[in-house]
Amino acid sequence: MKHKKIHIAFITLFVLISVTYAVTKIWSNIVTVNVSAYNLTLSVEPSDVVQYENVTFTGTFTLDGVAVETANITLYEYNGLAWKPVAYTFTNSMGMYAFEWNMTQIGSFDYKTGFES
Repeated sequence: MKHKKIHIAFITLFVLISVTYAVTKIWSNIVTVNVSAYNLTLSVEPSDVVQYENVTFTGTFTLDGVAVETANITLYEYNGLAWKPVAYTFTNSMGMYAFEWNMTQIGSFDYKTGFES
């Protein structure tokens, strides 16, 4: 009986300590994270050419609708296995960029642009 009382007293003490720790939480202040959206566009003129003619790739780069100036833009060409960087330029004060590209190979080619901060 003596051991049973000690056991019950120990359980009661454990429950009291557990309840005390369970209801005692200390919280930090709340912080807000604002996530902005980049937008990078690309177009090409003309899209149909004869070998050795030039095409012009143009686009804009904005952050929440505001032009991003002097951003380093990379033009990539897909070679059937991976995207390969083929040209580099910077955006102007209006967030616009352009590449003039000579089409030396015959075929159909995929291009995209990218920005790395």
